[in-house]
Amino acid sequence: MNPTNTSSDVQRRHVLRDTIIWVVAGSLLTIAGCATRPAEPPKPPKPISLLAVLPVSAPISKSNTGFGSAGPPVVIPTGPGAVSAGAYGGALLGSLIVYGFQANKQNEREAIYDALSHVNFDAAAEIDSRLTPALEQAQVRLVRITDPAIAFDVRAGKLDGLPAGVDAILDVTVEESGYYHSMRAGGYSPMLQLKATLHSPESDDVDLDDDFGYYADWRDGGKDKRWVTTPKSMTFASVDLLKAGSTDVRAGLEKVVDQLVTLMVLDVQHHTPVKPRVD
Repeated sequence: MNPTNTSSDVQRRHVLRDTIIWVVAGSLLTIAGCATRPAEPPKPPKPISLLAVLPVSAPISKSNTGFGSAGPPVVIPTGPGAVSAGAYGGALLGSLIVYGFQANKQNEREAIYDALSHVNFDAAAEIDSRLTPALEQAQVRLVRITDPAIAFDVRAGKLDGLPAGVDAILDVTVEESGYYHSMRAGGYSPMLQLKATLHSPESDDVDLDDDFGYYADWRDGGKDKRWVTTPKSMTFASVDLLKAGSTDVRAGLEKVVDQLVTLMVLDVQHHTPVKPRVD
């Protein structure tokens, strides 16, 4: 037998039903509002009016064979105020065996250096010679710092030598370069690792953007847009073949450097748009 519904019971059920409807409707409106709420646009990068470009540096490294050029060493200051050289791809490089310094036999070490001396490719100088024209072609207003003493001071945080109006500094470092032996690559293969730091002269602790790391070797970099895969023709089964192919190696390295410089210029343009030039 069903109990008799009183008017108070019916009223309570109606109130409860209406309350549930309003709660559900309010929740749906809230969800709809969140779904349609426009996202805040990202803040635009700080524009550059005048970029100071430091000479490309290539610090001496025990794992860096280079490509046979006997260019002068570059001293990089350390300590407070200095721009860190970073360790982009450090874990990656840890898995590589850079043949020039870690070969087990002395004659093999001498052989790789002899082969690279025929290549005679100065990665830092080649990047340096391409970077400024490429930036100028991209309409980046810049001043090139050619005095080694001023460049050293700037890297140490002493900015008195910078020209007036400079509001950004580009510092590019060849962190690792040379040929290493890889069984997966099929022999001796080139590797080139760069780092570009774009920072403000106003404070060493305030960067215009993150550091940019660039890498090139025989492997596929996947989605890494700053990775260049070297062609198979630049890998040699033996040191003797590397030596015999030094001309082709040099031409291949020039193309790799061109690609890396292009990527670097795109980063400068994308992350720090240049103000229109007013003549």
